[in-house]
Amino acid sequence: MSSILAGGSFQTAPGEILEMEDWEIAPGCIRETVGTKQEKIAFSKPALCTGKGVKACEDLYFRVQTLSPGQTQLLEKSDDTIGLISVAEGKVRVKLSNEPAFLIGTHGMIKIRPGVGGSIKNIAGSGDVVLHITTLML
Repeated sequence: MSSILAGGSFQTAPGEILEMEDWEIAPGCIRETVGTKQEKIAFSKPALCTGKGVKACEDLYFRVQTLSPGQTQLLEKSDDTIGLISVAEGKVRVKLSNEPAFLIGTHGMIKIRPGVGGSIKNIAGSGDVVLHITTLML
């Protein structure tokens, strides 16, 4: 797992540090000119880890959420969105509305249908869980 260090660098493994590109620090995205408007085509880790979704394209938002051991991410019910949550790293306990709870690990994906709520809990005893959360507005 990587972590952001001061001074604009990432540590991906003990002793391995990768310098961030200037654009990754600010503004956090690369834009491409399409006709008369600019469109974001690349997003940095700091931009994706703010806790708010980044608009990747029309009606589609993406964000990265890190859960500490024992931490829970609540999933609010919404009638006008579909969510896809991929477990990038770790293992979680998922509880969706009236369904029985289940466990899912690294590279697994959870679909959140409209009108469904619930929670995702980091059950790893010692490590963080990283979730990739995609929201499609209906």
